[in-house]
Amino acid sequence: MSRQPHKEEEQIEALIANANHYRIEKKWDQAIASYQKALRLKMIDLDPRHPDHAFILNDLGRCFEEKKDWGNALDFHERCLAARSEALHDDMPQIARSRMRIGVCLEMLHRKEAALDQYNQAFAIYEFRFGIEHENSQAALGSFLKLGAELEGCTVEELWKKLKEHTEGKASSEQSPS
Repeated sequence: MSRQPHKEEEQIEALIANANHYRIEKKWDQAIASYQKALRLKMIDLDPRHPDHAFILNDLGRCFEEKKDWGNALDFHERCLAARSEALHDDMPQIARSRMRIGVCLEMLHRKEAALDQYNQAFAIYEFRFGIEHENSQAALGSFLKLGAELEGCTVEELWKKLKEHTEGKASSEQSPS
């Protein structure tokens, strides 16, 4: 016997559907208002860090990104990461996606060292889960290299070469007897 959704659940689903429709139409303020109402209703019954909130928090972050409101976008992506971290292992792709979004926001807020760290963490997760050739691994690595090269004052190719040399040197020193 399947249970019927509560009236609140139906209302939340309708609000999210409306918000998604507004996003498609690029009506960011209406989408944000609908997502925020849905989130408030969800928070009545669930802990604020419950994983069910992550989808709404991520979508709110993306709407604020579209509006170029990087501070609010960062806030929602960090809250999304916190919710996902409560429910998932640290090496899950959803965690990496949150780290990539946080990295974008930090980069746009000119907090480039912190953004670089987020890209690096996202890359490590994607590489572990999917391998270096996967499109998500490549995207995270590309963001890391592009920003890293900017911070180092070199080209992406030069930074890549430095990283490979560092990694190869580290690997050979670990194999050498003491």
